Amino acid sequence: LARKADGGKAFEVVGEQIDAGPFGIAVKKDNTGLRDALKEAVDAIIADGSYQKVLDKWGAGTGAIDKAAINGGK
Repeated sequence: LARKADGGKAFEVVGEQIDAGPFGIAVKKDNTGLRDALKEAVDAIIADGSYQKVLDKWGAGTGAIDKAAINGGK
């Protein structure tokens, strides 16, 4: 958001994102239906390109994932 503030003039971007950290969506452990639906939805937006498009719009495209994971893939 800071990158877009004041029409993109409020801040100067000095480089690419250095390291992308993992982010998640908290779901109650026994709510496997919601967990699976969220994973399926994230995988769908990755597959159709809309996920990358949004990340690129906000300057975070280098931090994209290529598939959703449950519990960090563990």
